[in-house]
Formats: sequence, C-alpha cells, structure tokens
Amino acid sequence: MPFKSESQRKWAYTKAGTKALGGKIRKISTGVFKIVIGYDTYSMSYRKEFLVSVAGIAFNLFFALFCHLLNNNDSQALSFLITCNLSLAVINLYPVSILDGGRLLKLVLNLLVSEEKSEKISRHVSFFCAILLWFVSIYLQLVFSANISMLLISVFLLIQLCFSI
Repeated sequence: MPFKSESQRKWAYTKAGTKALGGKIRKISTGVFKIVIGYDTYSMSYRKEFLVSVAGIAFNLFFALFCHLLNNNDSQALSFLITCNLSLAVINLYPVSILDGGRLLKLVLNLLVSEEKSEKISRHVSFFCAILLWFVSIYLQLVFSANISMLLISVFLLIQLCFSI
C-alpha cells in the first residue's frame, strides 16, 4: 500500500504545516493514486504559503539524507528509500499545477503579475511541462527501453490537468 502511506504522509505534513502557520484546511479529496488537500490561502502570507508548499519536498530530501547517513552497509532497502525520496522530491519540484512545484510557480507569479495572469501562465506552463515530460518519457522508452514509470507519471499528470480545467 505505498500510495496509501504516501497519502497519509502528505496529509500529516500538510495538516501540521498549515495549522502551525495559521492556515485552515478547507477541502480534502482522495482518488486512486492521490490525495488533494485544499487549504485557505487567504489567511496566510506568501511566505507561510511557500513554507507549506515546500514542506513535502524538504521532508523527502531530509529523509533521503537521513537514510544515506544510516546506509553504511550498502543496504538495498535504504538505497531504495533514498532513490524513492529523491525521485519524489524532484517530481514534486516539477512546475505542474497539481504538484508542489506548480504551487510554488504560482506563488512567484502572483508576486510579479496579477492573479488572473498568473493563473493563465501557470496553466500554460503546466500543460507544456507535462507534455514535455510525456515526450521525453516516450523517447527514453523507445530508445533505451527505460523504466515505464516516468511514462506513467506523465500520463497521470496529463489526465489530472485535463480534468482540473
């Protein structure tokens, strides 16, 4: 049940981070492979919202470092945890609106342009990045017979973006 435990982890750090920074959780929805936690951003400053958005990425990087420090016997299990957490951190940094990187992009854009323009730019960047990831994953699959997981992630992101409009 790795998806369930990832969802539980995401729920825990988002709830703790949002409450610690003075925000209010307003919506929780779950799907087969996801959990979406909507929180009231009007009660938080950009700095606090940034901290909530970066919390998951920071946790993944911290946990990967922690496992690396424990991995003195070259344990396969710890190496797997390091790889998974680094992969999750990198994927979450990707600027697609349903990921933490997309939320961070939108926060930066809100500081530079109006909210309406930032929403439009964010939506276009999200689709472009998801399609780019899809093309790269198809190329890697065809040329190098790479792992299919990147292709599955890109398809999942595209589907989620299509349904979030």
